[in-house]
Amino acid sequence: TSIIGFNPFQRASDNSVSVQVDRRISATMHAWGVDNADQTPTLERTLRLIYTVMIERNLGLPQVKHLIDFNAQAIRGHLVEQLQTGLIASEWQELQQLKAREWREETLSARNRLFRFLTSPALTRFMGLPGRTLNLKQIMDEGKILLVNLAPSDDLSEENARAFGALLVNEFFEHARRRQKVCFNRDPKPYYLYMDEFQNFVSL
Repeated sequence: TSIIGFNPFQRASDNSVSVQVDRRISATMHAWGVDNADQTPTLERTLRLIYTVMIERNLGLPQVKHLIDFNAQAIRGHLVEQLQTGLIASEWQELQQLKAREWREETLSARNRLFRFLTSPALTRFMGLPGRTLNLKQIMDEGKILLVNLAPSDDLSEENARAFGALLVNEFFEHARRRQKVCFNRDPKPYYLYMDEFQNFVSL
């Protein structure tokens, strides 16, 4: 039996990185109960820095630990040195200069949230498989059925289920928009997404 992963931070070559980052920030913060990023500016800023690196470098969830661990400066420096987004690179360079206490104060909120992701063996396994990810475009184009059980269990907490579900729904949304671009001369084949308790995964 093979495991097919899901990496919501896999870069789409035809999309703006900043737009992809915005949508993932919105999805995860909504799942965490934060509907207005202006209320938590430090969290929003830190997530923007982290998500930009993840998308530009096509990282999976397990690699996030290098971006939030103060002691991983060398690895983090390697990951951010070739960023194409200049402003984000400059912000990371400033963070890299901070002392341990200042670093932890600056990144505490994001670290606490992402730490819950990283300590979930199920999520790190499922969201950390390079090159083996759900092909949502194929699923939508061919009308395949994808069943996702996000009921809280011994392996999946309620908060992690909401965050994972929000990222998955966002991925469906992005693929749906790309289908419109590809099929501009004709309507794409309809694909229906059914969600129980959709308010947990969709920001209205």
